[in-house]
Amino acid sequence: RIPYQQILFFEASNKRLNLHLHRKEISFSGTLEKLAEELPEGFLRIHKSFIVNRKAITQIQFSQNLVVLTDGITVPMSRTYKPMLKAVFA
Repeated sequence: RIPYQQILFFEASNKRLNLHLHRKEISFSGTLEKLAEELPEGFLRIHKSFIVNRKAITQIQFSQNLVVLTDGITVPMSRTYKPMLKAVFA
């Protein structure tokens, strides 16, 4: 088991889910839809392929549709989820 606070984000890629930690990645099977239902409130869906840990967000670049996480990692934000992020972080 991995504590939630260590998780940076989840990424769906090639019919697999990738769990990204600081300097480590773990691959497993599943869907982001199912995972999103099981995760606690601190995780946000920001793209069809990404769920991020809200506490790992250091910056949101709305003009470039990017979310910057700790360690300088950037993940894309889709237009679909942009209004929700603006409401949460405004």
